[in-house]
Amino acid sequence: MRGYIESLKEVMKIDYYILDKVSVGSFKGKNPLHMAISTGQKEFVLELLEFKQDLAKTVDTELGTALHIASSKGYLEIVELLVEVSPEMCAARDREGNNPLHIGAMKGNVEVLKLLLRTNPRSARVMVDRGDNILHLYVNHNQLASLKLMLDKIGDEKFVNSTDINGNNILHLAVFGKRREIIKYLLLKRPKERKDDDELGQLIDVNARNGSGWTALDIHFRVAESEDKNYDEYIEDVLRKSGVEISELLFFPFDPYWQKKKKDTLMIVSSLMATMSFQVGINPPGGVWQDTSAGHGAGKAVIAYTNPKAYPYLVYFNTIGFLLSLTTILELIVVLPTKKRAFGFIRAGISWLTITIMAFAYAFSVIVLAPTEMYKSINLVILATVTVWAVVISILRVLPFQVQGVLLTALMDFSGSKLNEVKWR
Repeated sequence: MRGYIESLKEVMKIDYYILDKVSVGSFKGKNPLHMAISTGQKEFVLELLEFKQDLAKTVDTELGTALHIASSKGYLEIVELLVEVSPEMCAARDREGNNPLHIGAMKGNVEVLKLLLRTNPRSARVMVDRGDNILHLYVNHNQLASLKLMLDKIGDEKFVNSTDINGNNILHLAVFGKRREIIKYLLLKRPKERKDDDELGQLIDVNARNGSGWTALDIHFRVAESEDKNYDEYIEDVLRKSGVEISELLFFPFDPYWQKKKKDTLMIVSSLMATMSFQVGINPPGGVWQDTSAGHGAGKAVIAYTNPKAYPYLVYFNTIGFLLSLTTILELIVVLPTKKRAFGFIRAGISWLTITIMAFAYAFSVIVLAPTEMYKSINLVILATVTVWAVVISILRVLPFQVQGVLLTALMDFSGSKLNEVKWR
């Protein structure tokens, strides 16, 4: 730690193999090379590597290497020594999935990053365990200079628009963190690669939606709602100038991660619906005849004879609901591609339709059980209620969320005025 090279040489004379014995030391698994790098002892590091180069390949208890430590500290000359001895360590990953380039990204030492990129460019594309890539780390740690370097070196469109585990690209993250300079660079200052391209921010998809269906402008407004006193008009102005729009969450808003997050819940609900439908199918409301006579047969549904008009509808809706529930269960087991937009629409549509069909199956179950003298009134009320419910919910899902908010506010204002009127009376 103090860099006493002469003391090292004296110890090596006494026991030449002492470095083999202390390859994994007592300081959280750090060996002498790790300790020397942590204090920036370049000459001592060079001496250690001359005695035993394998020290550069050993890891501590967090699976960190000497190159991880040197990148974190920003010691360029020591990084040069290490990559010369063991260039493959550029790809080594610690317990959190970070390689030395990721560590350097968090610290923002541009010269170290340049050296590591020259040594192993592929390491820049490696994802960390949380699902972030190196661009996400730059934005989260507000390292604009490093971000510029990376986009200039390997800034292809797919890489620039890559998303984290929540579906956020770097523009989403920059807006969420209110990184004004990064937002400005991504949308306004990025040099154009094609002379005939008149659009700003030619590589970043300005209207991309994250896993919640939000664009960067949606995120800006939601951050502003939680921080009323710190609203940043500059960010909104830059986003609007660059063509960023508010999302319109239409029918079945697509969230490519919702099945992964709700898989257990969906399985339980779908299994419950399938069980209910199965029970209605083999044990219909009202039971079955226990005997055979001129008007009916044993084991046949009673309501099929007492209410022959409504019974087929009960069977139709119940069967459709049963098959849709089985489809959902099968899909959860097989696991279709979760990030494909088409499969997202299909998955959401099946769940929506299953619940609606079960509501109508319930309505006809009540209708077929109603006494004859109450049939017309119950028929009208039940069918009208379920139909209105299905139509209203569907319309609300078709409307953009801004319109939904206006309608909900109007309804609350109307309800509040009526309540005050009742209290006054």
